[in-house]
Amino acid sequence: MPPTIIDGSFEWDAAKDRANERKHGVSFAEAATSLAHPQVAVFDDGGRAGRLKAVGVSRRGRVLTVVFEEAGERERILSAWKATPEERRSFVTGGG
Repeated sequence: MPPTIIDGSFEWDAAKDRANERKHGVSFAEAATSLAHPQVAVFDDGGRAGRLKAVGVSRRGRVLTVVFEEAGERERILSAWKATPEERRSFVTGGG
């Protein structure tokens, strides 16, 4: 079983992180920094109950979309990618 990585108030599956970075070019470590951004916009992702979608700016200055869920005292990152133009507009306007 792949290890769970814990970084502050965030956690993620190590194998899923590697797969996400190959597919989307975004590591979950970078994604966590966008969730910590002061102006992060968080929305219900419209999918499975308990999943949330956030759009924020990472420490690298990239606008990212991150799907996550509450996992006890932490937020578990499930997927992350560079925000689409529509997602970027949601971040700028603060609405989904």
